[in-house]
Amino acid sequence: MSSPPSSRHRSVPTPESISKIGRGYPDKLVIFQLPASPFWWVRYYTQGRILKKSSKTTDKREALAFAKKFYEDILLRERNLLPLGSGTSFERCARELLAEQDDLVARGERNPKFNLNDKQKLEADILTFFKKFDVKEISYKHLLSFVATLAARDLKPSSLKQHLVLVNKVLAFAQREGVVDKVPSMPKIKSLDSPRGWFSEAEYEKLRKTAKKLADHKVLVRYHPITDELRLLITFMVNTFLRPSDIRRSDTDTLKLSTSPRRASNICAFRPSNQRRSTHQLSRRRLR
Repeated sequence: MSSPPSSRHRSVPTPESISKIGRGYPDKLVIFQLPASPFWWVRYYTQGRILKKSSKTTDKREALAFAKKFYEDILLRERNLLPLGSGTSFERCARELLAEQDDLVARGERNPKFNLNDKQKLEADILTFFKKFDVKEISYKHLLSFVATLAARDLKPSSLKQHLVLVNKVLAFAQREGVVDKVPSMPKIKSLDSPRGWFSEAEYEKLRKTAKKLADHKVLVRYHPITDELRLLITFMVNTFLRPSDIRRSDTDTLKLSTSPRRASNICAFRPSNQRRSTHQLSRRRLR
């Protein structure tokens, strides 16, 4: 009477073939054979995961030597905090970069918005293109093709640059981790100059006069009256090179006396540090 066929899968190690490496090596490091392969395999358990690799040999002595080298490589990667295993996909490097940035956010060393923006770009555009790439395979021509894909969707040059910056971050991470030797050059994105709007002297004077006229007539805008503070604030902003966004963030602690501003990019203010006055009070006192 014949024995019933075994239900063991062909990828499951043959129990009698499992062999420890020997003295000086952990018991979790073993070699074994599979019904599905003629070669000896090595297996090691570390950091909550099982690492396996084919020795590509049918000779047990050669397989034992391969297992020792395999174990030493793992110890080296753990010592240098490198990724375990042989996975060098772009997606894997991108996920590990995000995990590293999450740690920075948790320690208060990074603004959460930056990491959120990176995640959105990766999921929406970058991984769609590079997901199946090995980082070692990515070259300048692949980056050009990626840019062309985004440009076909009418993304602005500034957006293209932001996406390339993130791709470069992933590749630089892979280089730092020893996965690749060098990072390919990034394509140059040219953009037309788009200077900020500005007022001529005549337009500026008209703006101030109009603000005063509206204040005199007590005009309401969204139920708020326009007062002479608006004209004073306009004058103050022009003379100190402040932007509307700067005004919202300005307070008495950020305004310091500056009698000789060196260049237009410096933010100037007009109070001694021991006086506690708001921005609009300063503008009324100095620029009336």
